Amino acid sequence: MWLGLLYIVLIPTTLNYLINTWAVARSTPSLVAAYTTLQPLAAGSLAALFLGERMGWPQAVGGLLIAAGLWRVSTASGDRDAPAGGT
Repeated sequence: MWLGLLYIVLIPTTLNYLINTWAVARSTPSLVAAYTTLQPLAAGSLAALFLGERMGWPQAVGGLLIAAGLWRVSTASGDRDAPAGGT
């Protein structure tokens, strides 16, 4: 059990922080934050692929909502990083 916990802390968590830091340096923090919503979708897909987990309609609806939100954020026009209510 402790070896598994150590693996989870060291490998995926560290890799995730490194990738997020790399992405923020090359994009905007708000866009990177929006794309972190893909993590549950990726985890569910990998669980279905490697562990045989079954995905039902609630997961499909969730995936579509994630995709729609990302499309909305990615195609939004205007100044996304301006403070709300600013002049």
